[in-house]
Amino acid sequence: MAPKHETSEAQWRQAKGRHDDPGLMSALDAAVDQVVLAVAFDERGRIVRFNRACEELTGYSFGEVSDRPHWELLLAPDEARAAAQAYSDLQLDSIPATEENEWVGRDGTPHRLVWSQKVVNLPAQGRTFVVAAGVDVTDRRGLAHHLVQSQRLEAVAKLSEGIAHDFNNLLSIINNYAEFLNETLGEADTRHSDVDEIKRASERAGALIRQFLSFSRRKTGEARLVDISEIVLDMQHLLQSSVGDDIDMVTRLGRGMWRTRIDPGHVEQILAALSVQAKKVLTLGGRLTIETFNVSAQEGAGVGATGPEHGRRVCLAASASEREPDDRGVPSPALSEGPYLATVTEIVEGWGGSVVRDASARGHSGLCLYFPIAEAPAAAVETKAKESSRGRGERIVVVEDEDAVKRLVQRILAANHYEVVSADPHEALALFAGPERSPELLLTDVIMPGLSGRELAERVHKIAPEVKIVFMSGYTDDIIARHGVLEGSYELLQKPFVAAELLETVRWALDHA
Repeated sequence: MAPKHETSEAQWRQAKGRHDDPGLMSALDAAVDQVVLAVAFDERGRIVRFNRACEELTGYSFGEVSDRPHWELLLAPDEARAAAQAYSDLQLDSIPATEENEWVGRDGTPHRLVWSQKVVNLPAQGRTFVVAAGVDVTDRRGLAHHLVQSQRLEAVAKLSEGIAHDFNNLLSIINNYAEFLNETLGEADTRHSDVDEIKRASERAGALIRQFLSFSRRKTGEARLVDISEIVLDMQHLLQSSVGDDIDMVTRLGRGMWRTRIDPGHVEQILAALSVQAKKVLTLGGRLTIETFNVSAQEGAGVGATGPEHGRRVCLAASASEREPDDRGVPSPALSEGPYLATVTEIVEGWGGSVVRDASARGHSGLCLYFPIAEAPAAAVETKAKESSRGRGERIVVVEDEDAVKRLVQRILAANHYEVVSADPHEALALFAGPERSPELLLTDVIMPGLSGRELAERVHKIAPEVKIVFMSGYTDDIIARHGVLEGSYELLQKPFVAAELLETVRWALDHA
């Protein structure tokens, strides 16, 4: 039997003989020529080889680049200077085995390329060449860049949510202690106006925080009967700040607007998206116009509407126009284009509305968002605000990791005839399991170190199923939803809050939850 290595050698020669077909080798060469970038330079950096893949990538033919220094046409300015210096100094021995650079095509498109290169000496001819094979990694680098940007934006979003939570805690303290101060002043005391200014500034800060976070919100939220004109009016200052001084913000808000049922935060998110798109398309300045008006059933939604189309609706319309007519005859930029529109459409249709692109309604040309109206029930609706919010001696356990907020809640509840006990999560469990009188209500923050509010509530309900639960949080709805708070039959008190809201929520939970 022949030795194993001899058998392998014979097999290799046999296989080589089978695949040494000139047609096959020519086909392989052609395939490689189309896929792999292959280029060669002489000792002065002039191009002597430029394959088909290079031609297709750059838009230059071999005839156009032949015998020309490769940095003249192909390299970006900074890299061109370095390459020219290397060849002028005849530093070919220092050329790295692998290199990454950027070629610029005929149409100005940049391509990020990675090369494997080798210096080839031909002593018989007295010539030296640099032979390089490369691949285009532009898309790969772009994906990596987008991934890094996405991760960075996600980190910023998480940081913003944490800051908003802490800020809402502070605003709760400022709001309520300003009211405490107000109650100590006599009726004729002129300092009432000073305290009112503090409260107004605090309320405005809370609105700005909510609007700042509205653009990143998910679909979770609380549906309310709203007047869209009021939301636009509240957002007007923030929208003007977001589009910048070179874009005029114009609002034409209808009076006597019908109400629609929607999460107000989603309307704010739509308005934020419109302002971002306006800034993108009005690069030289211009005007963003926001309008609201009622639409009767007879008027119709117009051509190209998405979503349902029936009954009376309210319309939120937006258009962008350049400050001066374009000399080239290009029409004014449209707000009805761009990837942002998918988000807007999803929100509007999610609330039973419809979207019309390039609409023309009542002389308006632009984007029209239609929302169905929601009639208020004829019968009187019982609300928390109409009921007495004072306590009847009920025992409440307060769990809050921010000491200042804990003291504030305890003060408000104790002053309104509630028996209040402050505790950490584990102390709270002991209170419900202990021999003393069991508390009637647990008031807890949602996100806390260690045991979360939802976990605490579930453990408390195993011990005392009849206990009422109220959560309070300064985080946005989508963050709260991830902790399962919006799934159960619980009351949620959103920070920042004032004393009346706290008392109404607690009273409602005790009487109805």
